Amino acid sequence: MYPVDIYNRVRGACLKDGMSARETARYFNKDRKTFAQMLRHELPPGYARCGKAGLVRLHRDVLTRLASTQSTVCCRPLGMKSNKAK
Repeated sequence: MYPVDIYNRVRGACLKDGMSARETARYFNKDRKTFAQMLRHELPPGYARCGKAGLVRLHRDVLTRLASTQSTVCCRPLGMKSNKAK
């Protein structure tokens, strides 16, 4: 992603000064498709978070219920054998 300054310089060179997109791409040493995108949009694309929710947010109600219960929850680490004989 390029800063707003580069967007302004590219747009100024193409739209105000009359340089072609290819000439501008050669001048700034970047790809022509990138400059085509810069000419389509006045500002660079903003940061967008993906739509995935975090695990804590997904299971918030279960975690709240577990935290509010009076009984203690005992967990053993994965990979450890139980002491109880079968």
